Amino acid sequence: NSDDPDINGAADPQVAGDEDPTRVIIESAPLFKVEKTSADLTGEPDSLMPGDILRYTLRVENIGNENMLEASLRDQVPANTTYVAGSTTLNGVALDDVDGSTPLGATLVIQSPGAEAGELLADPSASGSQAALITFDVTINDVNDGTVISNQGFANGVGAGGENTAVDEQPS
Repeated sequence: NSDDPDINGAADPQVAGDEDPTRVIIESAPLFKVEKTSADLTGEPDSLMPGDILRYTLRVENIGNENMLEASLRDQVPANTTYVAGSTTLNGVALDDVDGSTPLGATLVIQSPGAEAGELLADPSASGSQAALITFDVTINDVNDGTVISNQGFANGVGAGGENTAVDEQPS
């Protein structure tokens, strides 16, 4: 207890018990940082060709100052590609496919390494140590020269401050 003169006036040392609690509002919130990269695993790094395998790597971090709960990621297989069965991983662990495709298509619960399912631990220094790392592979279909392969993902999560959503789009 101290005395906040804005609540009921200045403190009177002659009156016992007129102190008020000191109120401090602490603001915290999770904050997404999503990075998506793609790499050609079988061909020339500067051009994609039909039959090449393209690996998408998604790095999802909570750079806020509060842990995020109910963290999830949804990412469809890009048009003009075919999913490589069994290629999806979360933090280096292979995941089971869902109906013959990546579990990302049905929304995947993600987490920081070693955390509970759905929990992205706060890392305000953005050291990367708490990032969820997701990968999946696709094969480029037989397409015309100049066809754009584009991929977009959606990340969601909840903190004490409310819901957070991030969208990341990566043309390949």
